[in-house]
Amino acid sequence: KAEEILRERFKIVKLDAEDLRIDYIGINSVHGPLSTLPKVDEPNEIRIRVAAKVKTKEEADKIRREITHLWTLGPVGTTGVTSPPPPRPVVSLWPTLVPRDLIPTKCIVKTVE
Repeated sequence: KAEEILRERFKIVKLDAEDLRIDYIGINSVHGPLSTLPKVDEPNEIRIRVAAKVKTKEEADKIRREITHLWTLGPVGTTGVTSPPPPRPVVSLWPTLVPRDLIPTKCIVKTVE
């Protein structure tokens, strides 16, 4: 129910996210959509984690605000709350192939006594 509420709230506030991920900690936090979700009456306790890639701090603040509202106005049983971390820039790698002959190689062997 919490995910349903958040997704609807994100539509209402017109969240502009390049990527949005909601994980059920303890169920699909490792394998994501490849995980099989249990039947509604089976899980005893589940936490959700919301992660999104957005272009501005203002968009990131929309997520923080809606998550905070969920704690106070959300479904019964919303507990185990920790403050959302502040937005942070994404540092990523760009894997690429470079011809081997363009990379100088040098090996230095030092002896330590």
